[in-house]
Amino acid sequence: MAVERKKKSTDTEMMETQDTEVLVEPIEAVDLVEEQKETIPQILVYVGPTLASTLLWQNRTFSGGYPAEVGHLEQKHPYIKRLFVEPNKVADAMRAIATKGSAMNVYFNRLKGE
Repeated sequence: MAVERKKKSTDTEMMETQDTEVLVEPIEAVDLVEEQKETIPQILVYVGPTLASTLLWQNRTFSGGYPAEVGHLEQKHPYIKRLFVEPNKVADAMRAIATKGSAMNVYFNRLKGE
């Protein structure tokens, strides 16, 4: 017995085919918007400049998402979360920071004077 699922079916119905009986049952539509919501990685590396007045040091690793003080800094620097990357993306982020005019370079330099 093979089972075939249809997205638009509203009732469960049985269909006979040559040698196989197929059960067609309703399936809830998947909300693609929810699937595309940003998920925060469990481990993040801060690649921005060291901020002396905070616990944000360049290349410091944080587990469990963003550190609490980011919320306070985000009011003044709304781009600060972009300077947190997954460990496997640190090299790419550092290259982007070194590239004059890139978004990462601009974010880094804006924070550098803090």
